[in-house]
Amino acid sequence: MVAKEVCIQAVLADVVSQLRSRLDEIDEAIVTRLLDVDSASAWEGEDELRRGQRETIRACLEAALLVIEHEPDFEGMQFVPPAALIQARKVAQAGLTLTAVLRRYLGGYGLFWDFLLEEIHRAEMTEAERAALLRAASVRLSSAAAQVMPVVAATHAQETTRGTQSREERISAIVQALLAGAPVDTSELDYDVDADHLGIIATGPNAMGAVQMLAMKLNRPILRIPRCDGTVWAWLRGGDPLTLSNLPSMGDIESSVRLAVGEPGAGRSGFRRTHRQAQAAMQVALNQRQFMTRYADVLLLVPAIQDEHAGDSLISIYLSPLEESPEKDPTLKETLQAYFEAERNTSATAAKLRVDRRTATTRLRAVEERLGFPIYTRHAELEIALRLDQIRRTGSAGDELVA
Repeated sequence: MVAKEVCIQAVLADVVSQLRSRLDEIDEAIVTRLLDVDSASAWEGEDELRRGQRETIRACLEAALLVIEHEPDFEGMQFVPPAALIQARKVAQAGLTLTAVLRRYLGGYGLFWDFLLEEIHRAEMTEAERAALLRAASVRLSSAAAQVMPVVAATHAQETTRGTQSREERISAIVQALLAGAPVDTSELDYDVDADHLGIIATGPNAMGAVQMLAMKLNRPILRIPRCDGTVWAWLRGGDPLTLSNLPSMGDIESSVRLAVGEPGAGRSGFRRTHRQAQAAMQVALNQRQFMTRYADVLLLVPAIQDEHAGDSLISIYLSPLEESPEKDPTLKETLQAYFEAERNTSATAAKLRVDRRTATTRLRAVEERLGFPIYTRHAELEIALRLDQIRRTGSAGDELVA
């Protein structure tokens, strides 16, 4: 099996070599064929469109030969020649339909396939090998076409709506398409979506000013999208992973804004992931009185806030036993809270509570007796239950900010 694959790859390389030597011939044949496609269209007499078509044909031919020869991994790859996107925008600007564009792609694809078949049938091999060779070439070309067509279509549609949308609306539409994972031309964003990102969502009267000030202080390019609900979606870009571990002071603005921050992400998938993390963090940010909430700090708390039943269960299982004793000792939950704040150090806990170490130890043992298990075996659940309980008791700070 390996030997046959090597043989097929070698023959494909020879076929590609022959096709490259005939590029001018193939190019001219496709141009001539496309003159007969929808000849009454507005392309007639449009020199700029004709030039763009020639450039697109050559770019697509060269890309197709690379695909056949090297079998690239298309997963996560944006395989679209830039000339094709430029031409799609020009065609839309000329008022031509997407059908007219795709008709030309299909016409060119069909003629190129004829040349490919011709070269494959010239190669000396058995019929079984020839069938395997045709399958390999077909799969590779189909994969490339499946990448090109949706992006060309999306670019044409985007350009078609430019005349009826404001720039802000167009940017918002592009970002929404990106977040949905759709292939989209991002050139109008003036923001490199293939770099490293840090997603941020801001809410409050000074939300837009806060994200802009943050970008200036960190000296990072920013993409900002104001939302109809009063929030601002933003991404900070950099050539390396970004963090806010050393966040500069934002002055008085901190009292009127809440920031929810995702974790660093790279490329388009990272662009989406860090935004979704910021969205999750915002659910916590609206329920606490602090300027910035990082997703990494509230990752385990988010599900308990999203699912009220899960949150009720956490408090019922891990905190209610500390309040349901006959004595109803209010110091037990306070002791547990101080224990976690002191990083589970008994001496530090005693100092925090202003009691001696023996008293702190006695109270912690009482906590474990009420719970029925050692604290260290469920410390994550207990910490989340305490944080959730505190949020519920203090109430939401989000209403004050959005009002």
